[in-house]
Amino acid sequence: MCSSNPERSKAAQRHGSIREGARREDGHQHTLDHEAWSRRQFIKGLALAGSAVSLGLNGMPVHAAQPHALAPMLSGMEHDRVLVLIQLSGGNDGLNMVVPIGNDLYHRNRPNLGLSGSKVMSLTPEVGLNARMEALEALYGDGNLSVVQDVGYPNSDLSHFVSTDVWLSGQDLSSQDNTGWMGRSLASAFPEAVEEPLDYPLAIQIGSSSPMLFQADGALLGTQFPSQAMLDRLTSTGSIYDESDVPNSLAGAELAYARGVANDAFIYAGSIKDAYSSSRNLISYPGGTFASQLASVARMIRGGMKSRVYHVSLGGFDTHSYQEGTHGYLLSVLAAGLSAFMDDLRTDGLHDRVLAMTFSEFGRRVEQNGSIGTDHGTSAPLFIAGGHVLGGLHGDAPDLADLDVAGNLKPRLDFRSVYASILQQWFGLSESAVSGVLGGAYSTMPVIHEGAVVGRSQHGGVSTVPGGLSLSELYPNPTTGAFTVTVRSMPGRVDRATLLDIQGRNLGDLDLMGTRAAGGEVTLRLEVPTYVPSGRFFVRIQSGGQVATKGFVLVR
Repeated sequence: MCSSNPERSKAAQRHGSIREGARREDGHQHTLDHEAWSRRQFIKGLALAGSAVSLGLNGMPVHAAQPHALAPMLSGMEHDRVLVLIQLSGGNDGLNMVVPIGNDLYHRNRPNLGLSGSKVMSLTPEVGLNARMEALEALYGDGNLSVVQDVGYPNSDLSHFVSTDVWLSGQDLSSQDNTGWMGRSLASAFPEAVEEPLDYPLAIQIGSSSPMLFQADGALLGTQFPSQAMLDRLTSTGSIYDESDVPNSLAGAELAYARGVANDAFIYAGSIKDAYSSSRNLISYPGGTFASQLASVARMIRGGMKSRVYHVSLGGFDTHSYQEGTHGYLLSVLAAGLSAFMDDLRTDGLHDRVLAMTFSEFGRRVEQNGSIGTDHGTSAPLFIAGGHVLGGLHGDAPDLADLDVAGNLKPRLDFRSVYASILQQWFGLSESAVSGVLGGAYSTMPVIHEGAVVGRSQHGGVSTVPGGLSLSELYPNPTTGAFTVTVRSMPGRVDRATLLDIQGRNLGDLDLMGTRAAGGEVTLRLEVPTYVPSGRFFVRIQSGGQVATKGFVLVR
């Protein structure tokens, strides 16, 4: 049975109010809020001792998941898709990440923090990315990065731990359910399968003590490494704990025994170590823990790890004072790590199997505070990256003129719509299954190319649509107007080529000039109309009901 959640019940009673503790100026109450957040994370890290094993090493627990019915089905699939969730802990300031450069209200509310000029990479005359994320420029230009704007949930709570619970659970504030949206998704995918022990985890969490994400009703469907160091120890030694590093005493002997039991009980040690050891990263990653987490994920995927979901974290986004330097640095860490991760996977084509999504528990207020920082807010943008992502800007920009009573944004896109889109288009869950997971029906948005949407296999799993469509790199790129592209498709034909702007708007069809077919390949020569100005664009190719998109730069 699921236990009650008193924090959410209290939060549900605060709808519409300005939450005390959300601002640095709230003084002692703000400090208590942060202490409660830290304490909650620690307690949650200890809460799952009954699921398998939870024995501390320097105060840090590790958990092995219970077996579940999904595993036997997944084990027989050769091209299974992976979702990597990137949590930006602390409340990411979305307005200084995806910057409304053309909005006077933004600059008026942030006289010291507002970004412009060389501090922004312009995507449109109205919107740009923080220039500290320049490592993502190529990913965005190639159409492999989607920027989803103004994402949040109604009546947002400004408590770190309450809002984190909302995002991890995918449930309303009033819910008493302590399961996670991904745990329920995995559990619902194959309800008919027979439970049996596994030698690999369905999901892996690195650098976090928030196990709710993979918690299903009665089963934890993921294994947790609260630190990168703990995963490194496992992959190098095959054990979680060092049984020899104990005091020379009776208590030390008992601790060594307990650690030995924990090592023996961790049934996933062999599969994780084997996958990691049999692989390597094909490019160099930047330094730091966050990049190391992503590098480890890439190695496990390349090494044949059968896990379907990974969760990594980057903390420090609670920027109440002197924000610009700290926030800019964190965004540069995020961009460099994510760019390296996708480049690594692209080297041998694995990026087509992987979807990565960022999220944070909330955004920040529109107005800067007296400490040249920002206080807890509501909505924020998120990124989705991958080889099959429908890149560009998605959703409406936040309305800075229509704020709530606390001076916060009113989210236009519910985060569960993003979840629903991923579950249906990437993992192939039915609409009814997704509604069951999320506790209701939510509208979906295009997340990946139509030709890469998955269908249900005869065993109930997911498989890619037969006869996948793919495009070569455009040449030349940048172009002054004309370029060639090779289309590989099962029908061996091209039905339509469409020009899209950076926001995904249809600018019209391109003439299919100079087509040349060879087997299942068609080489096209396309020309952009002379009235289209310089900028970033996409060409969308349709073939036999499937669609693929490539980005390019037009220089007049």
